[in-house]
Parts: sequence; structure tokens; C-alpha cells
Amino acid sequence: MKMRAIVFERRLCAALTDAVHPGPDEPIVLAVSGGTDSLALLSGLTAAVRRDRLGWRLHVAHLDHNLRGQESRDDAAFVRTTAESLGLPCCVERLDPEFQGGGATAREERARQARYRFLRSVADRIGATIVVTAHHADDQAETVLHHAVRGSGLAGLAGMQAVRPLGRGCRVRLVRPMLAFRREELAAYVASRGLVARDDVTNRDLSLTRNRVRHRVMPMLATALNPRVVDALCRLARLAGECDHFLHRAAIPIKARAQRDGGDDFTVLDAIALSHELPIVRAYVLLEALDGLGAPRRELTFERLRRACELCDPGRGGRLVELPGGFVVQRVRRELHIRRASADRPPGADRRQPAGADRR
Repeated sequence: MKMRAIVFERRLCAALTDAVHPGPDEPIVLAVSGGTDSLALLSGLTAAVRRDRLGWRLHVAHLDHNLRGQESRDDAAFVRTTAESLGLPCCVERLDPEFQGGGATAREERARQARYRFLRSVADRIGATIVVTAHHADDQAETVLHHAVRGSGLAGLAGMQAVRPLGRGCRVRLVRPMLAFRREELAAYVASRGLVARDDVTNRDLSLTRNRVRHRVMPMLATALNPRVVDALCRLARLAGECDHFLHRAAIPIKARAQRDGGDDFTVLDAIALSHELPIVRAYVLLEALDGLGAPRRELTFERLRRACELCDPGRGGRLVELPGGFVVQRVRRELHIRRASADRPPGADRRQPAGADRR
């Protein structure tokens, strides 16, 4: 059992090393909720770093979302005590009570955003460029399935990235070294080390979509269709990620050839030139343009993007499609104008044909 735990720790350490190559004396922030997954991350990395004398400086970070009263405070105290028992520095913060308003799904999204802002602030405070979370293969499979049924494109089907910037233009990287680990592996490791994790009752709240996917949909798929559904969805994520990366690279020179004008708040593309490209290529050219303007990729479903791409087709003059984040795409004669809704219209837009807005 001890050898199995050591193998787990070395796999975890190797996954982090392969992802970001931390240097000696590198400060690393560990996001720890107190649950089984993050406890496996905390214990596993701490043991490996000390046994193999890697020199990484681990810092524990915990955000109390203040959503479960005394239970939330007990979680925070547990994380702080656990970090102290391991001799690690720990930063704990609590959100204001007004954070609790709105429906369950809205609270979940605000919690996610607040958590990443907090982790970034901790990293900035200690001079770290690496933040590590405990997302694993089962989380990845559930994410991919959820994205698929809500109509995401390839980026959504790619699921969570193993490494990504913690915000646009941010030097801090969010790293997920456990995406190849199964949930039961983490639970077995925690048990082998004699650790007892905190139990978050909201993880069983079936009013939340993520919990319905986890507790109802995934078990049904494993029983009725494929007992290795997690492996299948994770494999789909890898393939979708490769395709997404390829199409982004392919779109860059096509966008450069099609671009007719541009600024901080707008981009003008040759709609006729784009009409000769495959629909998927048009979509990625449009994504490149929107990325350059700071559009929120997370809110953009592929169906919305498809409607915007159809503006390149004949007979679409004057049509306008609204996108999340206050962006619009409009066909003006032979051009496609992409801009913030609040921005000044590009030259020539005031001479457009009468417009009809597509807000479906």
C-alpha cells in the first residue's frame, strides 16, 4: 500500500513537471477546498517534493465562499490546520455575504470567478506564476459531456486545458496535473495516507447541473452504453483539443488576408473572400477576430457563431447578429464588420443597407 502511494505521488509530481517545468525554489500555489481531490493534491505533492528534495515552495490557498454557514468556516479551519500540520503557509479569505444572492447556477458561476480572482491575487502576492488545482479525469469527462449537450464547439469539447493563463494576458498559469487520474484513485490515496477529507453537501445538490451530470447522467451512460465512458470522453477531449489548436493556427493567415480594416474596438473582414472558405474555417477566423477584441469566449456557443458566419453568404447585406459580451457582427455590402455594440461604427457602416437584427 505504501509503495502504491509513492507511485501516485511520483506520477502527480511528474505530471506537474511535464506541464510547466517548475524550477528549484519555485513558489507554487495549491488550491485546496478540503475535499478528497484537493487533499490528495496537497498531500501527494508535499510528500513528493520533500522526499525527492525538489525545493518547490508550496503555498496553500482556500477561499471560503460563505455559502454554507458554519460548515464553510469549518472547511476553512480544516484547510488551515492541515497546512500547518504539513508546515506549509496558508492563505484563507472569506467572501462577503452579498455574494449569496441569485439562483444556484448564477452563484456557481460567481463562485468560480471569485475563486480564480482569489488564486491570482495569492499568486501575485507571493510572486508565483503557477497555480495548481485538483481537477481530475472524471471532472473532465463531466465537463465535456455538459459542453456537448449545450451546443459547444471544438473548444468546449476539448474540456479543461492542462495549462492555461489565469486570465487574459496574465503571466500566472493555471495547471491541472491530475487530469489523467480517476476519482477513485484519489480517494484510495487519501485513505492510504490515513486522511479524512471534508464533505461538501452542495456536491449532492441535484438542482445544480454539474451534480445531475455526475450523479445521474454519467452512471446511466456507464451502465447502459459504455462502462469506460470517462475514458471515452477524455479521449474525445484530447482529439477536440488538437483539432481546435490546428484550426486556430490555420485561421490566422486567412484572417490576415481577409482583413480590410481594424482598431481597438472593431475589425472589418472581406465577406466575399470568407464565403469561399469552409464554414468551420469561417468560424475560426471570426473567433480570431473576436479574441482580438476581447470577446468572452466562455459565453459564445457554436450555434451563435454559426449564425454570425452565415452573414458571409449571398443576400445577407445589412443583417446583424448580436453576440455575448456586447459584441455585434454585421454584413455591410462586401464586408463583415465585427465590433463592440457601444463602439463607433467602422468607416462605411453609416451607408449600410437597412439592418435587421438577429437576436435568437
